[in-house]
Amino acid sequence: MSHDPDEFGTPGPSPSREGVGPAGRFSATEIGSSRTAPRLGNALTPPVLDCRTATQFTRHITSELEEQTRLALERYVGDIGADEVVDMARNLAQMRGRYLAQALAVGTNRQPPAREEIEELKGMREQIDELDLAFRAIRDAIAAEQVAVREIAAPQPLSARDPVLRHRPL
Repeated sequence: MSHDPDEFGTPGPSPSREGVGPAGRFSATEIGSSRTAPRLGNALTPPVLDCRTATQFTRHITSELEEQTRLALERYVGDIGADEVVDMARNLAQMRGRYLAQALAVGTNRQPPAREEIEELKGMREQIDELDLAFRAIRDAIAAEQVAVREIAAPQPLSARDPVLRHRPL
């Protein structure tokens, strides 16, 4: 199977069917997947995990996902302003209002709706759905304290809030 390197020098799959794996798919290595084990020298070695059960492994990958999410949020989002979240909520509400007004206008017309009107409604609905999902993700990240809001005080540790724990010797 011939592999022509792409613009980054990474070999890509050949357009021919030669060497295609089961069910007509290329292997992960052939398509440049990151799902290959890390290399030490020429030997492939699995990642070192201290997991003896499936439950331990699922806890490990959940913890890893949380840590990687935290790092990505720090890198790409940082802290956000309360005004940004409020503006997003207002925009979402405005979009919902315009959608309902348009739906009523189309739905109460004596004529069947034109294809263009239906397409416009569909596009508006898709925009609302996408913005709603994004808004929920931001709200959930704030609630989980994954993202800080500049104008909101950081939560105090439990020991500072609980008088019993506050006076308990370590």
